[in-house]
Amino acid sequence: MNLISFGSSLTFGQALKGCNMITPHKLAYPSLIAKQIGAKCKNYASPGASNKLVLKKILETKINPSDIVTVQWNNFTRWAIINKNNVTSIGPWTDHFDKWVKYFYTDKDATFNHTIIIDYAWLHLSTIGCKFIFSRPEKNEEKFNKKNFLHAHNFVDHISDFLVDDAEDNDHPGPESHKLYAEYLMKFII
Repeated sequence: MNLISFGSSLTFGQALKGCNMITPHKLAYPSLIAKQIGAKCKNYASPGASNKLVLKKILETKINPSDIVTVQWNNFTRWAIINKNNVTSIGPWTDHFDKWVKYFYTDKDATFNHTIIIDYAWLHLSTIGCKFIFSRPEKNEEKFNKKNFLHAHNFVDHISDFLVDDAEDNDHPGPESHKLYAEYLMKFII
């Protein structure tokens, strides 16, 4: 059995002490959960990932019915341009974000796209028959509304709801926050 996780910097464990930004941190919540349930942890999180990139990784990953999957959905302003050989991420930290928002982004379009992405991930994982958990975007994501989805997703709370300490950059959850979040998610796994 594998615990397979998808998400962005929060799932990756960015800025936890010793994070090398190449491999997900061993104190990030997916590793803590995998250790508790005796599963192999496969953390495919990528700092800065958009929901589109998360879906791409889900579709490219071999997932078995016996696996448990966690997906941390991100805010809707992030996007990705997928080319043949690379992915260009678009988010508030990127140089081209202002132009993206000015010329291409609308709340209505973002809500439409991300609803399709999340619904498609639900359909794909349901077809596999594995157990999966979707964490909703942060509470400040005002465009997120459960009523938009075709399927009755049972979104669990976001890691930011369990913030009790900060990582070294003072912008990401610290080790105690990851531990609390892992304990919370265990309720949906066992």
